[in-house]
Amino acid sequence: MALLTIENLSVHYGAIQALHGVSIPVEPGEIVTLIGATGAGKSTTLRAISGMVRCSAETLAFEGQSILGRPSDYIVRNGISQVVWSPLAQGVLSGKYAPGEAPPADSRAASEGMSFAIERYMDDDVLAAVQRLLPIAEQAGLSMVEIALAWVLRRDEVASAIVGASRP
Repeated sequence: MALLTIENLSVHYGAIQALHGVSIPVEPGEIVTLIGATGAGKSTTLRAISGMVRCSAETLAFEGQSILGRPSDYIVRNGISQVVWSPLAQGVLSGKYAPGEAPPADSRAASEGMSFAIERYMDDDVLAAVQRLLPIAEQAGLSMVEIALAWVLRRDEVASAIVGASRP
């Protein structure tokens, strides 16, 4: 019996179909990695497995038991959690983008090849909300990255977070 069985997994974000027909069997003791470009569906696949986004599938089962439609707390209690890579919303939660201002020239938001992954966060209301956190972080003696990591790690389905940066 497979440890994790995913057959024809699909996820929609509104009218956008983010995943279609993903099938992955994971056998006990096996290590499986999801590799792909930004926007390819790696995180969405993990969110679906973890019960963090609504999905449909022929089969989504862990240790032979269906987890399809189960809430994330049930899935965590039954042995699935995530290690999240760079959970900083493409740098938005670092506080480096200001509402009403063009992004720094060397940033992902200004990059023609990467901006599609960050554009949903580049809303002035979102950026203003992040800016309002700056004094709170300073008063607590924390960086915005530390605040963002604490926010992500508060979720039960996240076991760990790995953060890297290509530039300051």
